[in-house]
Amino acid sequence: MSRSATGPSALIIGGRYRVIRALATGGMGNVYEAENTRTLRRVAIKTIRPEVAQRASVVQRFEREAQAAGQLRHPNIVDVLDLGDDPEHQLLFIVQEFLVGGDLGACLRVVGTLGPRAALATLLPIMDALTVAHAQGVVHRDLKPDNIFLHETPQGVIPKLIDFGIAKLTESAGGGRRVSSSSLVGSPIYMSPEQARADVSIDARTDVWSMGVVLYETLTGKTPFEGANAFALFTRIATDAPIPLATLGPHLPTDLAAVIQRAVTKDREARWSTMADFAAALRACECWRGVEPSRASRWVVNVAGVSREEAPLRPAIELSEKSTLDMSDPGPSIEVIPEAHDPGLRTSELSPQPPLPASHRPRRAVLAALAVLIMAAVGGVLLFSKGRGDPQVLERARVVPMSVTARPPVAVAPQPTVAPPDVSQRRAARVRRPSPRRIAREPVVPTPPIEASPLLRGFNGAPIVE
Repeated sequence: MSRSATGPSALIIGGRYRVIRALATGGMGNVYEAENTRTLRRVAIKTIRPEVAQRASVVQRFEREAQAAGQLRHPNIVDVLDLGDDPEHQLLFIVQEFLVGGDLGACLRVVGTLGPRAALATLLPIMDALTVAHAQGVVHRDLKPDNIFLHETPQGVIPKLIDFGIAKLTESAGGGRRVSSSSLVGSPIYMSPEQARADVSIDARTDVWSMGVVLYETLTGKTPFEGANAFALFTRIATDAPIPLATLGPHLPTDLAAVIQRAVTKDREARWSTMADFAAALRACECWRGVEPSRASRWVVNVAGVSREEAPLRPAIELSEKSTLDMSDPGPSIEVIPEAHDPGLRTSELSPQPPLPASHRPRRAVLAALAVLIMAAVGGVLLFSKGRGDPQVLERARVVPMSVTARPPVAVAPQPTVAPPDVSQRRAARVRRPSPRRIAREPVVPTPPIEASPLLRGFNGAPIVE
């Protein structure tokens, strides 16, 4: 077990949280992995240093974070479990759910950018969480990739919104208590113009602006404003027009770029009025149309930029169920892909149909021969029935009668009459079979000729029967 030098000297915080290891160390305090000794649940404990806890503004900000996140219940917002102090170690601490993984900022430092579908799959749940927070009067005011945690679970990666330390609690969230600050708080690159001016009247539209900048960076690796220092950056945010997203990412779909561009409009009256409207416009883009939430959850990346399923670059027509037809010989298949909205993407060309298998050729030849014979027979019958009474047709079909040569008759010698023997002699008589020599000596009686009638045949050789 490794512990920070500034961590508690004992292993137990607040009397029931046993420290396992230090997760992070900063100028304000430390974050530990711990275990509740009563429930055995793993938790994360955020503490502030004793010397820092002497400043009332820091304590107020620390408590605000616990109050803002503690009253929100959403699967994409980190769950705050407890707020307390440890007099023994002079620590003020917040207990949160334990998250595994890393933040989106670390992911972008590894992979650079995400594709449109992977980016929307990761950030749309965060926008839904912010919609719930805004409805309860909580404005985050510090949206940035470092505050979007990619929590890895056995079911997949779940994006979580963390760090409500500078969240603004409005009257609806604070039970009639309005907490605001005239000091400049937040991360300069992601600040809206009104937040950069430290305007006390900022509302949920400042989070709309910040989410637009996060989308800029996630899709292109760049932000709409650049400056050598914080002062130059604030000046450009307040006075200059943002660099168009279509310029930084010419490969992005036109409708997607237009929706994000509206989020970073300086005039907050011209921006998306709510985070819900912003999210709905993104879901209506061509690249997200028809995407099921269960499918989108598989495209959320982890801190290494890897997802359970690679998000496709463009939608494709998929068969929802197998065909009920006989698939014993399905033949060549063709994948149909609709034309994409992205000008950089082209519809794939269809390959030519492959030749017929050799096993199918004899069957087709037999069928063709049978068809020819049937057509010839039908044509002959029709022609014959049509021209039977036509003299010209009969003349063409007349055939000379076949001649049969008749042989002269041969005289047949009369056969002698033989009297039958007596019964007594018949038993003793022995039947003699004529021998071949005797048969040869007997005269052969020729068969009388048969006169044949003339036979008429048609032009195709078929006999004509009257």
